[in-house]
Amino acid sequence: MTDISVSGIHECVKTNGFDICVAEFLYYPCHTQGTERCIRLMTQAAAAVCGEERGDCFMGSQMKSRRIMKAFYNKSQFRLL
Repeated sequence: MTDISVSGIHECVKTNGFDICVAEFLYYPCHTQGTERCIRLMTQAAAAVCGEERGDCFMGSQMKSRRIMKAFYNKSQFRLL
């Protein structure tokens, strides 16, 4: 299901009708933790900057910052110096 292209979706709607194609996607996991993070990040970008290009830059810098930050997987790894 993840390998379907936009043209494949258009073809499904043309041949089978909209209702049948929607029924195929009902069980597609769209509320994962990663999806929720992206929605939150897009909401923050919309509130912070104006324009598509500046929003992309904002989201890119936020994701880059998250990659370089040290991650703590449990409480014992987190110690204040």
